Order: sequence, then structure tokens, then C-alpha cells
Amino acid sequence: MNFTENMQGKKRENLFNALMKAFRDVTRLIINEKNRDHLIQGVCESLAATGSFKNAWIALTDSFGKLINSVCEETASFCAKLEHDKILYGMLTASVSQKSAFDEKEQALLHEIADVIAFGLYNIERE
Repeated sequence: MNFTENMQGKKRENLFNALMKAFRDVTRLIINEKNRDHLIQGVCESLAATGSFKNAWIALTDSFGKLINSVCEETASFCAKLEHDKILYGMLTASVSQKSAFDEKEQALLHEIADVIAFGLYNIERE
């Protein structure tokens, strides 16, 4: 393995570790936050705080799929639906400064983050 490959591997490992921290932070927010706007803002702040993303934002939709809100601004991009129990709440988008796209493991973890965000929005809506 040459120096360049070693550095790319370390960048990937750092990104994955940052995603794991963001996942834990988002999970804590889901458990504790009862206000939708505070939840969304906290999620974006958690993703931005990792230092790995150029930006993170969430766009919320109404029951017809019409955009109602766009939160957070702080390249390779990832986008996932925020959907739970067949209800679409919006989209999560995250970008990194690296030219390389997210690998499968990173995409899977971002999908999990999107799933727990959607679950949190679902629970807030039910209360």
C-alpha cells in the first residue's frame, strides 16, 4: 500500500467514525427532543459538527410531497428520504469536500441516520 492509498484509507475511516458519532448524537436527539424544528436543527448541527461535511440540510414536505421547509446550511453528496410507516417527511442531504463518493458502508450508515430522523419526526407528530 502506497502513501496515497494509506491517506485515502485514513480519510474513509475518519468519515465513518464521524458518521458513527453523528448517529449516536442524532439518536440522543430523537429520544430527548419533542419539538420538530429543534430536532431538525439539532440533527444538522450534529452532522456539521463532525467537521466532515461541507453542508447538511433537511427539506421537509407536507403530506402531498410539497416542500414546506428547508433547514440547515453549514463534492460528493448523499441524499435519503425521511420516510417512516409510508409517510414521507422530507429529505436528508449531506456533502463532503472530498471528490470521492460515499462508499457502501457510509451510505448504509447515512440511511440508518435518515431512518431514525424519520422515526423521531413520526413520534413528534403522534404526540
